[in-house]
Parts: sequence; C-alpha cells; structure tokens
Amino acid sequence: MAEPQCTMPRRNRLPYWLDSALHMRRKGATLKEIAASLDVPLSTIRYQLAAHMSRNEYDSLCLDPNTSDGRARTEWILNLHSKGINGNQIAKQVGVSRQYVYKLLQLQKEQDDSHLDWVANKKVLEQEGKITKNYIYIKK
Repeated sequence: MAEPQCTMPRRNRLPYWLDSALHMRRKGATLKEIAASLDVPLSTIRYQLAAHMSRNEYDSLCLDPNTSDGRARTEWILNLHSKGINGNQIAKQVGVSRQYVYKLLQLQKEQDDSHLDWVANKKVLEQEGKITKNYIYIKK
C-alpha cells in the first residue's frame, strides 16, 4: 500500500509574500502596514524581515523608540507615581495599559538600584537605616 502524499509546505521554503514585504519595508512602510496589507501576523513579518535583511539594513529602517512623546509620557507616569497614585489609576489617566505602567516603574526601580550599587553598597545603607528593604529612600 502506498503512503499518502503530504500536502504540508516544506519548512525551508520562503513565504510567498516575502518579496512584497521586503519591497514595502524598503519603501518605508511600517511593520503594522505590511502586516495589514499582506494579512500576515506582525510577529511573522518582523521575524522574516529580520532573517532576510542584513542587520544594518533592518536596524536602519526601524523607528527611533525614544520619541519626544514617549519621553513626555514616561515623565508624566513617573510624576503621577511620585504623587502616590497607583498603577491602575495612572494607566487610565495616561491611556496606556497597567502592564506598561508597572514595567516602566520596574525599569525605573532597576535603574535606581543599579545607580545606587555604583554609588554605595546597599547592604551598608540598609544597616545604617538610610534606606529600607524595599529601597524607598528616606530623606532627613
């Protein structure tokens, strides 16, 4: 008895839409625009473009993640947090997800901790009572 033919595509074939995606990206289209136009998930577009473009070319076509709007939003979130507003309320007020707010606050805490590690030994400061276990700075 003959085995049935498998109709699944081979894994080593390039996607049929790859040339179109490469052309669109080189003409300045965003990943979102390409994904919508080709009806392919954005993550798949990103993966295939990164795999089939040189690193320098791929990176040169990426937008700067550090925009003035983003910096202003970050300052706004940190300012609201410093006033004692919780993450859920900040997310609603700023118009971002709770996860984004908590991730940003976590990154800020890690930056503060790494700077403090560079400046002084945290264990010594804890023992002297200058910072708490949660690394909340105590001002005198």
